[in-house]
Amino acid sequence: MPYINCISFKFDARKFTTVMAYLAGRVADLTKLRAAKLLFYIDKMHLLEHGRPVLGDLYIAMDLGPAPSISLNIMDEVLSEHRQRIKLENRKVLDEFLSVSRDSAHPVFHAKKAPDLSLLSDSEKQVIEEVISAHGKKTITRLINDVHREPVWRNTPRNTSMDYRQFFDEGQKQSEAYALMEHDQEDHDLVQFLNV
Repeated sequence: MPYINCISFKFDARKFTTVMAYLAGRVADLTKLRAAKLLFYIDKMHLLEHGRPVLGDLYIAMDLGPAPSISLNIMDEVLSEHRQRIKLENRKVLDEFLSVSRDSAHPVFHAKKAPDLSLLSDSEKQVIEEVISAHGKKTITRLINDVHREPVWRNTPRNTSMDYRQFFDEGQKQSEAYALMEHDQEDHDLVQFLNV
């Protein structure tokens, strides 16, 4: 059953660009679908270990697995011939770090230059490396099959938001990372309330 008040985080567009450029430099055939699966694993792993995701995207339970909706919107804009909705500063940063080849049925992201890794914490860089090592060479079919085994995806109705609390298995809900996530959410809710 989905939560009424989902845990949410603020999406970080600069970190998104940094992570995408990092992935594009390390993962062959980085299509939009492959990137979406890797971003899910990066956010999930960091959340389970440190109580917060790297990007803080809003994940939707789609047919092909968890979909980072904000990241996908940006990738769609980059891939579009009519890139009008991306903020100008985001477009400049993306164009600086990423290029797209359209030689195959699915466009592939490539790194133009190394990203500014100072935007990432040591724990974030470590998690990204672990995700690349564990999932970076898997076929798309294998990645989709793997995310379909994720309890958070299986337990969330299709086309609805996935709650970050459900990223944790029952045994993990007593962890320090879960407590940190809950505490950060309370602080976020208080700030939202005071700004109303």
